[in-house]
Amino acid sequence: MQKYYTERQDKTNFSSAKFLSINSCERSHLTGNPYTVLRSRGRVDFQIIYVNSGVLKAEADGKNILAKKGDVIIYKPHEKQCYTFDMPDIETYWVHFSGIGAEEILKRADLWIKSVYTLTGGHRITELFDEMIKEKTLKNRRYEMICEAKLIEIIAEISRFATSGTNAEKPPQKLIYGIIEKMRGDFAQNIQIEEYAKLCGLSRSRFEHLFKEVTNLTPHGYLTKIRLDKACYLLSNTNLNVSEISDMTGFADPLYFSRLFRKKFGTPPSGYRKKYEKFL
Repeated sequence: MQKYYTERQDKTNFSSAKFLSINSCERSHLTGNPYTVLRSRGRVDFQIIYVNSGVLKAEADGKNILAKKGDVIIYKPHEKQCYTFDMPDIETYWVHFSGIGAEEILKRADLWIKSVYTLTGGHRITELFDEMIKEKTLKNRRYEMICEAKLIEIIAEISRFATSGTNAEKPPQKLIYGIIEKMRGDFAQNIQIEEYAKLCGLSRSRFEHLFKEVTNLTPHGYLTKIRLDKACYLLSNTNLNVSEISDMTGFADPLYFSRLFRKKFGTPPSGYRKKYEKFL
């Protein structure tokens, strides 16, 4: 059996700074000799594989599996990837993607804990993949936005039609997702962490533990990230002065805002704005 070791440089293997980015996507089936895709150190992006026909031999969740029609495998960054095409009836759809929002989207869809899911019938996975692949190939105007939207639909379909009982969303996670949405809406207000915990009916320590479990950040760290991201947008897209932006993003003290901004981005707000002055 011929093996393909794909740890070599690949121009589609990158981590995007955008919210979501489709690095590559395709439909694959065996047309020649059997082969194995092996990435012992994984890639820097995510991969979703949907088995549309046949049986795909793969390694996932720390064991060897036989992925059949309707099965989905999700590889995270730097996870070993190994799967074999050795029968002519095997057909898969796959997508590699990255972006600062990729992890959060998978977690909100409750597709983070495991790697393998089995789908019931009635979904539109192949249709959505075909539409995404077509857009990625033709590259018509705004194709990137359409591809990103199709990927979110695919993830939602996987979450909706997955049959495994172990991937059911837990109530505490739902509470945290609700708080995340609230933070995004009222980040400029001076709401204390204790108030968010109270909304969940949790102690502050329990709330902070669950929040970090879902986002990998403390509540304060996540709120600060939202505020600084908004500040970056305002600096690069408006003529508001630094004090106004500081106030609009929930920082009562402009000097503290500037120190925090410099610590995070290595440049003061004024320096960040200069990079974008030609676009204003």
